[in-house]
Amino acid sequence: MIRGDKESHDRERQEIADAGFQSHKIFPEAQEATLAKLFGRSPYEKNDIVTTAESLLQRAGYDCKTQLQVFENIDEFDEALTKDPKPVFFIYGKSKNCWVLFCLLTEKKTKKVLYKDSSGCNISQNLEDRLRRKLVSVDILANTERGHRVDEDYSYGPVCVRNLTIFLNGIKKDAQKFANEFLQQKFYSTADLNQDKLWNVNNGVNELSKNKEFLEELREFFNSIPSLEFTDDYNTIFEEELKKEEIDHERILKARKACYSKENLEKIKDSFKIDKAEDELEYSFQIEKKFPSEMKKLQNVLKLLNNIEVDDTLYKALEFISKVLHLDADKLKSYYKFDKEKGPKGEDKLVPRSISDIIQELPELKKPSPDACTPFDQLMEEMRLGMDPYPVDPNQDKEKTEDSSEQQQDKEEIEAKYHLVKSKYAQWKRKNIEDIRTWAVQIKGHLTGSTDDISEAIAIMDRAFNLLSGGFRLRDTQILAALIFLHKQENQGRLCQIQTGEGKTNIVSLLAVVKALQGFKVDVITSNPLLADDGVKETETFYSVFNLTVSTNNPSTNGESKIGYIADILYGTISNFQFDYLKDSFEGYTIRRNRPFGQVILDEVDSMLVDNGGHIAKLASPFPGMECLRYIYIKIWQALYKAEAEFVKENQSKFTKFLEGSPSEEEYERFIEDMAEDEHEVLKKKIKDSNPTNVPLVPLHLKHYIESKLDTWIKNAIHAKYNCHEHQQYRILENEATKEKFVAPVDYLNTGVTMKNTIWSNGLHQFVQLKHNLYLTFESLTSSFISNIGYIKNYDSKNIFGLTGTLGSRAEQDLLAHIYKVSYAKLPTYKEKKFEELCGVVVSDDLWSTQTTIEILKKIDQQRAVLAIFETEQDLLTIEENLNLLQCKDFRVRIYSNEDDAEETGEKVKVGDIILATNIAGRGTNFRTEGSLEETGGLHVLVAFLPCNKRVEDQAFGRTSRQGNSGSGQLVIRQSEVDELEINANADFEQIKRERDNLEKRRLEDINKVLVKELAFKDDLFKQFSKFYRQWKDGKSQREDEFVANDMKEFWAFWLEKKNYNIENIQGVKVDDAFHSFLKEADAITNGKISHNPFYSIGLSEFYLETDNTEKAMEELKHAIAVGKNHAELLIGANVKLFEVAILNGEQFKERFKKAIGKIFFIETHDTEAYKKEASEYLNKAKISIETEMNYFKNQFFNAEENLSEELKNILVTEDNPFVDHICSRYFALKIHQQNIDELLEKLKDRSVQLDIGGKVPTFLENLEKADPAIKEVLFDSELTELQSIGVDALYCLKEIPDVPDVVIDAARSEIIAGISLLCIGLIFPPAFGTVCGQAADLISGAIIDVVMAIIIPEEVNTHDYMKTKFISYGKSLVTLGFSAVTQCTRILKKAINYCRKLTTFLKGATKFKKVCESLAKLVEKLQKYLEKLLEVAKFNKLSKAAQLNKMQQLKNANNLDELNKLGGLKKLNELEGLIGNLEEMTRTDLLVDFVKTVSKQTAKSLTQSIVKTQIVEPLVDKALHNFTSTILEKITQSLKTSLQHESVLQTLKATKREEIDAAVEDFLEMNFFEEKVQKFAPKLISMLKKKLKLSASKVQILSIAVTAGIDLSELLRYGTFFAEELDKKLSGGESDNNVEEVVDEICSKVAAQMLEMMKKILSEGKDIGEVVVKDVVHGKNFHSVLGLDPQASIDEVKNRFRKIVLELHADKNCDPARIEEIKAAYMGIIGV
Repeated sequence: MIRGDKESHDRERQEIADAGFQSHKIFPEAQEATLAKLFGRSPYEKNDIVTTAESLLQRAGYDCKTQLQVFENIDEFDEALTKDPKPVFFIYGKSKNCWVLFCLLTEKKTKKVLYKDSSGCNISQNLEDRLRRKLVSVDILANTERGHRVDEDYSYGPVCVRNLTIFLNGIKKDAQKFANEFLQQKFYSTADLNQDKLWNVNNGVNELSKNKEFLEELREFFNSIPSLEFTDDYNTIFEEELKKEEIDHERILKARKACYSKENLEKIKDSFKIDKAEDELEYSFQIEKKFPSEMKKLQNVLKLLNNIEVDDTLYKALEFISKVLHLDADKLKSYYKFDKEKGPKGEDKLVPRSISDIIQELPELKKPSPDACTPFDQLMEEMRLGMDPYPVDPNQDKEKTEDSSEQQQDKEEIEAKYHLVKSKYAQWKRKNIEDIRTWAVQIKGHLTGSTDDISEAIAIMDRAFNLLSGGFRLRDTQILAALIFLHKQENQGRLCQIQTGEGKTNIVSLLAVVKALQGFKVDVITSNPLLADDGVKETETFYSVFNLTVSTNNPSTNGESKIGYIADILYGTISNFQFDYLKDSFEGYTIRRNRPFGQVILDEVDSMLVDNGGHIAKLASPFPGMECLRYIYIKIWQALYKAEAEFVKENQSKFTKFLEGSPSEEEYERFIEDMAEDEHEVLKKKIKDSNPTNVPLVPLHLKHYIESKLDTWIKNAIHAKYNCHEHQQYRILENEATKEKFVAPVDYLNTGVTMKNTIWSNGLHQFVQLKHNLYLTFESLTSSFISNIGYIKNYDSKNIFGLTGTLGSRAEQDLLAHIYKVSYAKLPTYKEKKFEELCGVVVSDDLWSTQTTIEILKKIDQQRAVLAIFETEQDLLTIEENLNLLQCKDFRVRIYSNEDDAEETGEKVKVGDIILATNIAGRGTNFRTEGSLEETGGLHVLVAFLPCNKRVEDQAFGRTSRQGNSGSGQLVIRQSEVDELEINANADFEQIKRERDNLEKRRLEDINKVLVKELAFKDDLFKQFSKFYRQWKDGKSQREDEFVANDMKEFWAFWLEKKNYNIENIQGVKVDDAFHSFLKEADAITNGKISHNPFYSIGLSEFYLETDNTEKAMEELKHAIAVGKNHAELLIGANVKLFEVAILNGEQFKERFKKAIGKIFFIETHDTEAYKKEASEYLNKAKISIETEMNYFKNQFFNAEENLSEELKNILVTEDNPFVDHICSRYFALKIHQQNIDELLEKLKDRSVQLDIGGKVPTFLENLEKADPAIKEVLFDSELTELQSIGVDALYCLKEIPDVPDVVIDAARSEIIAGISLLCIGLIFPPAFGTVCGQAADLISGAIIDVVMAIIIPEEVNTHDYMKTKFISYGKSLVTLGFSAVTQCTRILKKAINYCRKLTTFLKGATKFKKVCESLAKLVEKLQKYLEKLLEVAKFNKLSKAAQLNKMQQLKNANNLDELNKLGGLKKLNELEGLIGNLEEMTRTDLLVDFVKTVSKQTAKSLTQSIVKTQIVEPLVDKALHNFTSTILEKITQSLKTSLQHESVLQTLKATKREEIDAAVEDFLEMNFFEEKVQKFAPKLISMLKKKLKLSASKVQILSIAVTAGIDLSELLRYGTFFAEELDKKLSGGESDNNVEEVVDEICSKVAAQMLEMMKKILSEGKDIGEVVVKDVVHGKNFHSVLGLDPQASIDEVKNRFRKIVLELHADKNCDPARIEEIKAAYMGIIGV
């Protein structure tokens, strides 16, 4: 409405002034170009910063030459320092266009650096180090208030220069005051920038409001803008259909026709006052002609609003504009409504729990019962500061000790601080949670390290703990621990031994709060992810009280970004920290959110820095072409099987002949050792002689690598087959997303953790996959890495804290002190430890499982509970099986074998519980016990292996006797573990442990002398490459540079492999020289040319094809062939894409399009034919390449009938065989491409038609499934992805290109004109653009696509059939075009965009339409942006799965949620992560170093013995036993038969009833007759064996029996005669007429069967038969006799007897399970269960 009086006008002006948009009147930006970047949200470059900063300094009276330094490279910083006492202002580009500000103030002798990063990040470690090196005793203050998001590169520059004005004014006014208040200073934010922009809007609008006539015309025009309600139904239907699996195209078409009816199109044109020239197709609005300058100003004003975040502030500005210009405010705001609902980019936030919630959950305060703790004086006496003394050497008179006077002084100071804490607590004991929060908020960032501040902080935390726990207080040991860590923390960190159960979680939280309140970001590193999760859950409320946030960096299960890095305190494993660091520092992600290396607290520090100090975290990638290595692995594996069979065959006769000489045990062992030593080389030679690298599918760039790795691969194949076993070194798991099984290594020596993201290198992982017939993944090479040692060194030494229950020996302390420069302390327990270690047990390997089971059950019999810790999961499963056999409801078995069983720690341990665990339970796990268990002695820990050092042993035993509870521990180890120490077999446990510890000492010495140097060299070398790589990438902004970067990264990985920098190779080598050597070799790549892997050139050519740059695509493809040299025939993708280039260069689509446009704009076109011949030549080359690989498959894996070959079948171990499935999948994928090429060649033969690319379907499984749903049964994503990585990524079809019918052009004309009309509105009134753009784009693009579709789809195709085949597009629904989205989508989109863009060029052919061209160019520019958004989605869908995943991860890490959601959001990301699986794995070690060291000592012997044992010895043993027992039985049966055939006996047998004969024989068998005789005979038989062989019965003796003379059985055979005589006496005779021969045979069979069982025991066990014979039938009455016990036997005797018998029977794999059940029934009958 028009105001009619001055009073109203003045009042409104006052309201406008009060709106607050005039607060800033001078912009810092000195140049219009820079100001334009501010309003356009473009990042400031160095020139913008320099000119603006110089202007500000001059305005404030500073000297730019001496007081301003702007630099992007940190190396320039050294030159910028000055001795001038005047303040110097530095603006530093920490990364590209990301500017930070800091100032150097010099006051007398002190120097201060005031640092401000507007994104809220702390000063980088690199910059801080530079400052401290150059400036002595500098005080660095960093204001970390956040002004904008880290990834908003366009905000750094504007905010930085505005913050500079604050610096300049504050320092000029009072430098000292500004420095003192710097941390609380309010700086600029995004909201302040918006205010600046709105001020500019205010000025512009005020100027426009002065023209009353313009206001009237504008109001009329604004009100005439249609709301386009008639499009609502169409839009609704369209959105509904897009969400469906199957789109109803007919419904969309019907709605579209109704929406864009002739009437509605006329309505659009008639809604505006549009002038049309008579002689030209040119449209304009009356208001534009009448008020051109005003409309231009209005457009400029409103454009500013498009770049301002949509929030209430913007709405307030719109209300202001509406009031000034007399417009409808609601209508104006409605144009921004969609963005408002969508909301701004949400900033990631972590917030502490609210105080009100915490207060509601506070427990009632109760006075805790008195606790018998160690007296404080005793604690102080037992507390130790400094290293342990060196072990006493008997040859020395004195022991080397630390400076005790200094230690004593430190103790006295700590004790004084302790008492100060107690006094401070008295001041806080009445305070509540709210008081504590208030204190924390005020003190954060200002807490000093003074005694008073630290003591008060600990006292306040004590009060917080008191309130949260319901009355409990911090223990004295916990307070002392905190004081020890924080005592004299000038330049050294500290490691402290705190026994398990002493509350390390609380101690960590005390330290974390202090350091966080001092302004540090605190990283708490745990030994496994479960402990990280538990740590956060247990401490979150405590941290929240102090207004601190806490999180973990564990991988997210829901696809969310790692928000944890913005937390004050972050928990996680060292591998998670390392991998995220590598991704940031090397790959350029922002996962860490620029988190500084502040304070680190290492829980279980010995595990990370000693046991795993040499572990390396690696980012390893499967580079394109590496999949061909699998064919070499398969050939090696097949050759290994063949070599093994040949070896067995060659040595069986040799071995049998050797045994004929009745060798002694020593001779036997020596023979086996010699065979082992010989066989190891034989196997390797046989495999190598098979020429496994003779694979015609290997590209040139891998040849040298393969040659260098062959010996290692062969060694690892043998290693995988004989030394790597499931449930020991690895587990077989299933990928939840793909259901594919995969190999997951287990860190069984240290933590027991399953390393799901770890892949063994050098082919070992692939050979284990072959062993189980799983899918063969790519071999991955390491491109970036960092060791545990290298990562921890990122922290300042004084900021390294470590806790553990087992700090280790002096040797271990020396090692850590040397590497990390830390000091030591040891704390006593707050209660006396009640732990008893029982005598260890060494048992032979074959009896280990029996003895371990019995030892466990002994403790159960004593009403205890047992935690049994095993080295491997296989050992655990063995004992679990034993316990299940013995289960009589008198104990409960619980399993904690891996991370999935973590809930077992949540339930208390009860009497009778048996927890079977791996090493995952041996460290950091808290098992809570019930009171009844403590009354009977507490938890017993049985460690069923020899721990590799005392620390691992102490950690395991530390699971019991915690917090004053009782407990015991015991080692039960195998004899072979003692043998590996190479000490006396009968050594006692003291000797065993001593030698074990000596080995550990030597290992530590090796680490210090070798490993530390190797790691330091490699870490430094990688840092140089990482820095170079990042700088190189930062200087390259084009997409094509990514392919060169990948080639460089791969070349680097192969170069590292080739150099093999171990201790021998780095002697005398400088890191700088080594890196310069790399740069020299990589010169071509660093200069921007792909020179290593030709597949990157093929990938780059695809990029050029996507951007329609066929010339560069052709150039890159020919370069790929040149790089491939004489192996170019393997580059299938190159030749296929050259075919595509040839067709595209024919430009038949373009020619027909131009001809169609010409019918409207009078343009002539010409035909061409030359492209077909060239395309055919390239296709024929591609066909040869594909057939080369297919023929290899036919020769190696299939027979003539395309069934599996016998050689392949030899290595198959399962029926359900993923390995074979994937082999067939690869073959089938190749076959699909072969058939496609044949079809294309056939089409190209037709010279009567013109052709263009009619379709290009990316070979994603979901695309192929649309054509044939059954295809997923034989074809998998993994093989398609592999082919995509080498450029074989699509199927093509060629289409005849017809002329466009006139009727199509006529039908499109009306829609184009209507669309142009709508776009005109958007151009002159920007707020309306968002509303009209979609509809205009729909109309114009729909018309253009109609023209395009008329070219693609022949005119004679029925419209209804055409709709059904989905070859239709409706502007916005371009993504539904063609073969379900992407057959031609990107091609047509690009052509539509391209030809729209080029319309002006076409129209210049006719000067008559010059003005039309200029107008249309402006319209198309807007339309182009809309279409490009659709193109972006379509191009994304064309990427390989790996590329899609990489793209989405980059968007997620950059927090670009808009783009991420556009491409499918987190749901799509989760799907891709599941599909890709292990495509890009991360490895922590090359070969699990400790594992390899352990087994390699016996490789030569154990490898071959396993073959000799399984393939030669065992078969002969079985055969010998069979032959021997058969001989004995045959002789006994023959003797018995002879005795029964005595005339008198035969008569009796013939006349006696069969029932009576059967009963008599059964009586003899059930009585003690044969048992007695065999018991008497058995010792004699054993004696005969010993006498004959002069040794105990062993396998070598049994083997000898099989090939030497028999044993005299005359004594045993005499019992056959006695049996016949006794039977004759027992039978009464009669009148029956039995078949005597049949009766005799039946009697002999029954007797022989019983004798067989007895003889097996004699020969297999070598024991007195009386110890193992058990009656066959349990009648339920004589249970004691069943167990071979006296009826007076005690319950313990009964239990021991039962367990021994069952376990021995179970050891006999041929034992009848019913026998065990009968024994169990007898046992349960005795004990009354």
